[in-house]
Amino acid sequence: MNAVHEQVARDAQGAARRDHALADCLRVSAAHASLNLKLDEELGTWHGLAWADFRLLDQLDAAGGASGLTALVRPLGQRAPAVLRQVLQLEKTGLVAREPAPGASSGRIVLRPAGRRVLQEARLTAGAICAAAAGPSPAATDDAPEWLEGLARSPALAL
Repeated sequence: MNAVHEQVARDAQGAARRDHALADCLRVSAAHASLNLKLDEELGTWHGLAWADFRLLDQLDAAGGASGLTALVRPLGQRAPAVLRQVLQLEKTGLVAREPAPGASSGRIVLRPAGRRVLQEARLTAGAICAAAAGPSPAATDDAPEWLEGLARSPALAL
């Protein structure tokens, strides 16, 4: 009987852990949705960018100003065709350019000076919104960003 009770206790602990993890993920998702809406609204109003466009420009900047399409897929959370459509729109507005690259069928995407300028201006707006959203809450502690970074890079979320 002891082994049966131990198995039941393990199953209960596993279920409780899954329920807690699901609740955490739902809270993160709700916060993410609210933040996306606010950032879309403000960045669109003040800089003519969607939050998704800001993130793409930011990824290019973090990569030294240029990146292959496939390297943008996971950080942006979109499939390659969606990223390419986004790149085409930003190319039309002069914020990015596509250049041929050896070994890369889709070439590389380059952040143009106008894109870098808009990104730097938009960072002030996005930073102010994020600071106001984070406020003095416990989520603004050093532990939360590590936890979120770990969640974003979790092998369990790999495609």
